[in-house]
Amino acid sequence: MTNTWQLESDKAHTDLEFGTSEYKACTHCQSAIEIVPLLSGNTLGGQLWSDGFLVADQMPEQELLGRCRHCNEIVCLTDLQPHPQQEGFADNNDNSYLSLTLTDYEKLLQQLGDIAEYYHAYLRIKFWQRSNDQRRQLDTRIPFTEQEQQNLQALLLLLDSEDASRLLKTEIYRQQGEFERAQRELSDPFDHRVSEVVVRLKQLVREKNRHLAMIFCGEPAGDSISACKAASNYRGTD
Repeated sequence: MTNTWQLESDKAHTDLEFGTSEYKACTHCQSAIEIVPLLSGNTLGGQLWSDGFLVADQMPEQELLGRCRHCNEIVCLTDLQPHPQQEGFADNNDNSYLSLTLTDYEKLLQQLGDIAEYYHAYLRIKFWQRSNDQRRQLDTRIPFTEQEQQNLQALLLLLDSEDASRLLKTEIYRQQGEFERAQRELSDPFDHRVSEVVVRLKQLVREKNRHLAMIFCGEPAGDSISACKAASNYRGTD
């Protein structure tokens, strides 16, 4: 398994970046699903967390999976074919897809035997990030459940030695209190685009801080945001 270093939005939505919305056909009911492009490359006011989760109004997440709001089925957004009708949708007709919830990802992890290995790392990362939402909203010191711990241990086995994977492994080790292992992951050089993230993680490891942390709140320097989103959108390939 090799790491996908590029942004998922670069790979699956190249034609949509900074463009107009495109409508795809749901594989289950053939209803239109709106795919919203990046509005700009501006991350001003955005937040990047140490688990790779990014919130930026001008850069909506280009998710791999979503739920069709018309039939309520889960679809792989990157596999959808263009809808035959690209115009004329009523302004009050909401065709946006629904983001998957923590419960959705939990159920999908219970069905891994029926899901291509290609998606396993992505599902485990999203379960991790959705589980961390309570920490983002309430208290970053909330301890992991046994299920979360097991998910992180399984995720470690799916990550390789590319930079995006090393960032994720560093954060997993750090949140589990394995600071020596986290430090070893940070010991080799990284791509310059993630220098901000590496500096912040090194600081957290030195402080023996095992809690979820914010990498930045506002606009990051340089183009580090691209590499950070690569970690967030990690997906293994055969």
